[in-house]
Amino acid sequence: MAGLLQRKVGFVTLPRMQTKTDADLLEAYASKRDELAFGELMRRHAAQLAGCPLGTMKRRASEGLAKLRARLAKRGVALSGVALVGLLTSEASAAVPETLLPSIMAVVKTAVATTATATSATSTAAMLAKGAMKAMFIAKVKMVAAVVAVAAGLSVPIGLTVAGMTNKSEKETEMTNAVTQDVVTGDYLVLDLSGGPSASNYPVSYLSGVPAGGWTNEDKTTKLVLRKIPAGTFTMGSPTNELGRFDHETQHTGTLTKAFYMGVFEVTQRQWELVMGNRPSFFTNSSYYLTRPVEQVSYYDVRENADSNSTIGTSWPASGAVGTTSFMGKLRAKTGMATFDLPTEAQWEYACRAGTTQALNSGHNLTDKERDARMDTVGRYQKRSTDANCATNTGTATVGLYLANAWGLYDMHGNVSEWCLDWFGMYSGSAQDPAGELHSEAGRVLRGGVWGNRAEYCRSASRDRVSPDCRNFYFGFRAAMTLQ
Repeated sequence: MAGLLQRKVGFVTLPRMQTKTDADLLEAYASKRDELAFGELMRRHAAQLAGCPLGTMKRRASEGLAKLRARLAKRGVALSGVALVGLLTSEASAAVPETLLPSIMAVVKTAVATTATATSATSTAAMLAKGAMKAMFIAKVKMVAAVVAVAAGLSVPIGLTVAGMTNKSEKETEMTNAVTQDVVTGDYLVLDLSGGPSASNYPVSYLSGVPAGGWTNEDKTTKLVLRKIPAGTFTMGSPTNELGRFDHETQHTGTLTKAFYMGVFEVTQRQWELVMGNRPSFFTNSSYYLTRPVEQVSYYDVRENADSNSTIGTSWPASGAVGTTSFMGKLRAKTGMATFDLPTEAQWEYACRAGTTQALNSGHNLTDKERDARMDTVGRYQKRSTDANCATNTGTATVGLYLANAWGLYDMHGNVSEWCLDWFGMYSGSAQDPAGELHSEAGRVLRGGVWGNRAEYCRSASRDRVSPDCRNFYFGFRAAMTLQ
């Protein structure tokens, strides 16, 4: 495979390219269309990718993608995962006759037809077909773009084939089709909350990718969007040399045997209002409250007895039951989906890391416990305020303001500390689908750090705990749903 692709595309390698990291090469190509950088990247990985299992491809690419996005962000270029992959998979070229444009458009529209509306399919087609793509470019882009897209969990029509455009071998065609089928797996679950607290049901729909143009305020207010996270095994906790580490973060292997959905954003004040009919949050500025995360909600408000801020009695982990007056109770009743809940602590950290092992899900470690430029790009922290009417430059940020992780989840670092299902306890070693302690006087787990914290408390492995009846302007949550 490597030899075939190198002969067809004609990769060239220069000594100066050999010293650059994969992230450097991706950045050079994304920002400058540096073909030599792309050639070196392909030269390094073509042989590996030819026989590489999909799971390994995901792990190999995820860190590079996160680093690239973080580095571009430092230069003032904020790209969503979709935009970045679109950049890597599109190329203007006047070399393809206009007569082929309808065929290219038709193929792309067909490829996205099951993952988008006709309007967004046409927009995607127009983006990818702008100026057309030469057959050779398609052949070489597919390899890296497929890996990047899989790492980001995106639904991007990469495996384009137009009859008569190329003379690909059967082997190359089989590889392209296999990669494409695996790439197009990014499922999103969308609840329509627009009916408000009096609605008899919340309609449920699915998307196979981020809509053209990205998420809008509608997706943060009248809709609730969750991302499908695959089952898998990861290293939970932090290494002993991680800056800011605490003793209760002992590293161990965690295995999640079931896929689950995880909120793309923290639940916002408007989403809470539409489900529960009230506005409990501290930060109430009318110009901003809609898309700020809800806070001052207790564990009991979220999943047990919201009316009395009390337990339902037998609850997690002895039972997965929720109270009918709680946020999760109302979601279950109005969607017919019986597993809407908070994430377990293991699900939370697995979703936060998205394949990374460093302190931050951008693939970086901290160099300062207090303030760190690496933390600046991924979450809200060190923005203390006691002004309930403050704008979003202090206190909580509107959700989705900072860079998402490789799975497209926002604000996993900072903003509000997020309730998890588990009682807090010391890790007991490697575990499968861990559910936490049977009970603990230490309280229920909170994850992610908050808008007023130092950087060290916002790390992927950082843990907190508090009594489940506590309502505080630091505490919020995101929704999850485990697939049975």
